Amino acid sequence: MIRKFLVSGLLALVVSTFSVGVAGAASLVIGGGLLTGATDVDVNGTLYDVTFINAPCNTSFNGCDDNSDFTFQTAAGSIAASQALIDQVFIGVYDTDPTLTYGITASYGRAYTPYELPGFLNGESLLSYAAYNLAGASLDVISPPSYWYVDEEIEIWDNTVLAKWSIASDVSVVPLPAALPLYGAGLAVMGFIGWRRKKSQSVA
Repeated sequence: MIRKFLVSGLLALVVSTFSVGVAGAASLVIGGGLLTGATDVDVNGTLYDVTFINAPCNTSFNGCDDNSDFTFQTAAGSIAASQALIDQVFIGVYDTDPTLTYGITASYGRAYTPYELPGFLNGESLLSYAAYNLAGASLDVISPPSYWYVDEEIEIWDNTVLAKWSIASDVSVVPLPAALPLYGAGLAVMGFIGWRRKKSQSVA
């Protein structure tokens, strides 16, 4: 019986350890009937909030005059963020009908995730990959990196928005429960007590 208790306790401990670290699905943000962004988007294991912006980078990203203005500062990060948009945000009706996304008025749309201000063009150009959302999930792709001036009106780029990312405001992923060591200690104590009782009974 003691062995059964210990086994069930250890199983509960393992389950609790892994269940706490599981992130929920991204939540879409709708404004005026249009998709304007999402919260809790999982990008490589970290949760982010994202907002779609239809304005120049320099008025939307703290001046857009330094790479530190961007949440993702490498090509790999921009690609991962763009893939997360395709997999977790441009889904359902927002995939089959891209015009339901803010700033998009056609059967396709691009959401660019800026990550670098290239050294050429006097540092006034913007570099980013984009989640290219076309009607139908099988057609969605990540577009090659594009350049444009940081003060250029994004409306000039047909059906294009900038994706502004930030660490999720309500991060729900916890690497390790604070009480986990107490669970382990409790199981150890209970097992020891059970062993002592069994030993006492056998002596008697």
